[in-house]
Amino acid sequence: MRRDLLARWLPIAPLDESVLARLHELDPGMPRELAGLFAGDAPGRLQAMRDALAQDDPAALRRAAHSLKGGSAAVGA
Repeated sequence: MRRDLLARWLPIAPLDESVLARLHELDPGMPRELAGLFAGDAPGRLQAMRDALAQDDPAALRRAAHSLKGGSAAVGA
């Protein structure tokens, strides 16, 4: 997909480079480590959201979405 088309649908950068830079300053390996943890955890959070939707459980959906959002923010996504 062309980058300009993607930019139209996703007007913000998918990663906050300032977060990644701060993590790198603390420990050069930290961004990679946290990204790996997030990548391993995110599919389960997404599945929990799908399950909550299928079960019409707004409280479970809210919890799973909040967890995914927190993990995303921690890695600058």
